[in-house]
Parts: sequence; structure tokens; C-alpha cells
Amino acid sequence: MRESLALFVRNLGYEAIACSSPAVFPCIDSSHCETGRQVCGDALIVGQHLPQQAGLDFIAQRLAGPCRGLVKNITLICLPWSIGDQQRAEKLGCRWLETPLDLGELRSWLATIAENLPADRKLVPLTELLVDREARLPA
Repeated sequence: MRESLALFVRNLGYEAIACSSPAVFPCIDSSHCETGRQVCGDALIVGQHLPQQAGLDFIAQRLAGPCRGLVKNITLICLPWSIGDQQRAEKLGCRWLETPLDLGELRSWLATIAENLPADRKLVPLTELLVDREARLPA
């Protein structure tokens, strides 16, 4: 699903990367976080059921760290889920989309983000960082 979703986002004209697990996410540490006007991204779309970690835990870690780019706009993709998970997502300020996805809603959300971006913002080259990070992980 992650590759299909990244392709959908790219076809809308946006940059997108798909990570196989939280461990390969290029911005897992703070070494590439906002530097001047560079941010790692403008939105984060996360699945609730990730390898080795729940999506809500991954989001909480991003919010607790120095990230100031991706954390401004977070959507969690989930199956129907528990009231507890829904309440936690609300406390984290995270929106969610249940599967099956309403791609029109996702398209509108991304368009709203794009309309409100500062003209001088620059992105860190995440694709290069992702390839480097995946190459360094144990097989």
C-alpha cells in the first residue's frame, strides 16, 4: 500500500518517499531536521500498523523531537480502530483516514498544505537520504 500511496502523491505533482519501516525513515534522528529554511517535508502520512512499531508511537516520537517540518501536517492511515487509539490521535493533533481511503479527501488535504507553504522553504533531499539509510541497514 505504501508504494501505491507514494505513487498517487507523486502523480498529484508532489514529492513522496515510501519507507519500508520506521528504521529506514530518513529523519529518524535529528541530523537532517530543519536547518535554516530547509525542512525534511511538509506532510507525513503514516500507517497505524508499521513493522516493529505502531504508527501512533512513531508520530509521538516525531512530535517529541526537534522536527518542525513533517509534524505540522500528519495523517494516520488506519483500519477501523479502537476508541483509545482515536483519542490518542486527537491528543497528538493527528488527523486520520480509515481504509478504504477516500483519495479525494487525501488530495484536498495535500492541496491545502501546498497552498499554505512559504515561498522560500526548501526541502532536504530525502530520496538520497533514504537510499543511504537503507544501504546501511543490516540485511
